[in-house]
Amino acid sequence: MFRAFLFLAIFGLGVAPSLAQAQVKIGQTQTVLRVVSGNYAQSERQLAVADAIYAEETIETGSGAATDLIFEDETTIKIGPGAQVLLDRFVYNPNQGAGDVGVSVLKGTLRFVSGSMQSSSYQIQTPAAVVTVRGTVFTLIVDDNGTTTVAVEDGGVTLSTPDGSSVDVGPGQASSVSVGSAPGVPTITPVSVAVATARMDVLSAIAGAVSSPVALEKAASIGAQSRPAVHTTPTPGATCGG
Repeated sequence: MFRAFLFLAIFGLGVAPSLAQAQVKIGQTQTVLRVVSGNYAQSERQLAVADAIYAEETIETGSGAATDLIFEDETTIKIGPGAQVLLDRFVYNPNQGAGDVGVSVLKGTLRFVSGSMQSSSYQIQTPAAVVTVRGTVFTLIVDDNGTTTVAVEDGGVTLSTPDGSSVDVGPGQASSVSVGSAPGVPTITPVSVAVATARMDVLSAIAGAVSSPVALEKAASIGAQSRPAVHTTPTPGATCGG
C-alpha cells in the first residue's frame, strides 16, 4: 500500500495534468487531402476522414493539402494548403440554436459556411484583426506576415482591429488589413481573391473525391491487389485432413 502511494506521489504530478485535459469533441473531418495534422496538448496526430476534432486543437495542412471540417451545428470550414488554424472554443446549445465559437487563423486560406447557430455566435481571430460573422459564406486569407483579407459571398462580416477601427463587408465585397493598420474600405472582390476562392473549391472537390467511401474502398482494394501472392508447394507425400 505504501509503495503504491509513493508511486502516485512521485509520478502523479506528471500524469494528472494530461488526464485533466479532457478532450471535448466539437466536430470531425469530412475530407482530407494529403498531409493534415492535429495538435492538441503538445501531441500531434495525422488526420484521416471522419476523425474527431477537438476544442483547443490546432489544425495544420501541408503543401498541396486541404481538409473540410464540419462542426456539431453543421458549420463547415474548408482549410487550404499551408494553413494553421486553432479551434479555440465551441459552445453550442442545439435547443436554442445559440452558442459561442472562436477560431484563430494564424496563416492560410479558409472558407467558412455558417451552420445552425446565430451568425453572431462566430468570431475569427487573425494576427491583424477580428472577424465577426453576420452572414453565412466568406473566404479568409491570412498571409505569412499576418495581413488579412476577407471576401464575402453571402451575408456579411465586420472586420475590426485592436485600435477600435472597423468596417462592414457585404456580399461581393472584400477588405484587407495589415498588422497595426486600420481595415481598408471594402471594394469589389479582387480577381486575385476570387482565384484563391476558386482554388479552394477545386481542392475541396478533389479532397471530397479521394475521401469518398468508394474511393477509399477502391484504394484499399488496389493496395491488396498490389501485394505479392504467396504460393506454397506441397511437401511430397503430404496428405490433407486430420
